[in-house]
Amino acid sequence: MKYYLALIWLLIPVGAMAYHYGPGKDRVIVDRLVSTLSDAEGHIKKNEFSQAIAAYDVALTQVPGYLASKSVEIRLEKAKAQISNGDVSMAYAALTDLKANVDADPSSVSKQLSDDISRALANAEFYITWMLRLEGEPKEIWRLFIESSRQRYKQLTANAQATNNTDSATQLANDLQASIRLERMSIEELQGLPLPSQMEGKGSEGAGKGKGKGKGKGKGEGQGELPSDSRGAGIGPGAQRAGS
Repeated sequence: MKYYLALIWLLIPVGAMAYHYGPGKDRVIVDRLVSTLSDAEGHIKKNEFSQAIAAYDVALTQVPGYLASKSVEIRLEKAKAQISNGDVSMAYAALTDLKANVDADPSSVSKQLSDDISRALANAEFYITWMLRLEGEPKEIWRLFIESSRQRYKQLTANAQATNNTDSATQLANDLQASIRLERMSIEELQGLPLPSQMEGKGSEGAGKGKGKGKGKGKGEGQGELPSDSRGAGIGPGAQRAGS
């Protein structure tokens, strides 16, 4: 009996080491990732978007290979934080690349995640359109972005309606109408609106032919009268954060 007890005692360190370099190691990696993502979400709740972006960058280095799809989710959340932080052009570039990767391999992510990427991209295109118009870019440039945004909102609305997701369908329908209003309003009307927080102090470098800050001089006029509720806070797309 003493022999067996001694053998068990000697094997304990071996078992602990096997766990440490096996399942235990995976658990440590995942716990570290969860902690970093929790930090990022905490910064989001406090509107500390720069800190959240930095945390998401760290999280991307912590994702194990067998959780590759998690990297897509983190890249999406980082892009949303960039939009909220006013880095719309950077978010647009990241989301365009992310959407291309997902479209090349649709089975790599869920349908919901794919739709979330499309929605974030539609939001980025909406704000880029706003910036390009204020910068005085001609219609043939900014219309490419707003038309793409409109088409995405339209498809997403249909997807939400098909799955009876009433709340999402309603918000997406509002976003669709906002994109239509943005395209139709005159430059004078657009200049009279308060600048969305996503655009404050930012230009559109890296998207289209944007050349910096400031308002346009009358280029790119709209296409007709606006609905009576087209001014004010109702013009922008609805907020979209993780889990929404």
